[in-house]
Amino acid sequence: MLKSVEHLVIFAQDSTSLARWYCDTLGFETVVALEDKGQYFLRAGEAGITTEAANAPGIRHIAIVVVICLTRVADVGAIVLCGQGPFSVETHRLG
Repeated sequence: MLKSVEHLVIFAQDSTSLARWYCDTLGFETVVALEDKGQYFLRAGEAGITTEAANAPGIRHIAIVVVICLTRVADVGAIVLCGQGPFSVETHRLG
């Protein structure tokens, strides 16, 4: 079950301006600014956004927090995974 969005990573041609917009307009705070790399880590409550400089703008990934409990089914060979916490669909896949 989906609990919340933990963070997203957004590529932008002008990541500095995008980070500033999130702070000025939506109340995010800059947690880490790696200006030489064009990376900004922002936080508002439990929500996080990372902006990164890139030539091809768009969403790189979305990390979600889920509450899950799958039981192993021998004939299918499903993964047993129970618990709650950040679950990045980019790096952790079921199946």
